[in-house]
Amino acid sequence: MGGGASSVNNEPPDWWAGERLPLSAQDNTVIPSRPSLRGTWQMNVTLDNRDNWIPTHIRSLEFVLMDSLTLSKFAWASASTMVLQPNTISPISLTFNVNYQAPDNTDPTFQNLYNACGPLKTTNDQRPALKVLLKVNILYYFVF
Repeated sequence: MGGGASSVNNEPPDWWAGERLPLSAQDNTVIPSRPSLRGTWQMNVTLDNRDNWIPTHIRSLEFVLMDSLTLSKFAWASASTMVLQPNTISPISLTFNVNYQAPDNTDPTFQNLYNACGPLKTTNDQRPALKVLLKVNILYYFVF
């Protein structure tokens, strides 16, 4: 095994959550100096094919979630081959893989994610909305 990483409390270092503090010193409201956010988010998306008179054959759909204020990408999802029937609306459920590593704790994208999704300091606090852009790349099958 490689060396060079020290541990606290005989536990392996946590590369994704920044610095690991002793359990008694952990405070969920303090952001580490190199913070990150990882997780999976479930999102329902509706595909509208009502204007088409023939089935739409899709090879794949690729989705990217971006912070609307900083335009930083922080989550990805994809959907495989599907056929959208004509004159229909088709709901699909996507699992987004969220993985954002901030360069430091002042990073505006991480601040937006943390404020909207991180722990609340008090039970009376309200979370601000997380404003995101959803970018979609569609690969079609064409028949000539």
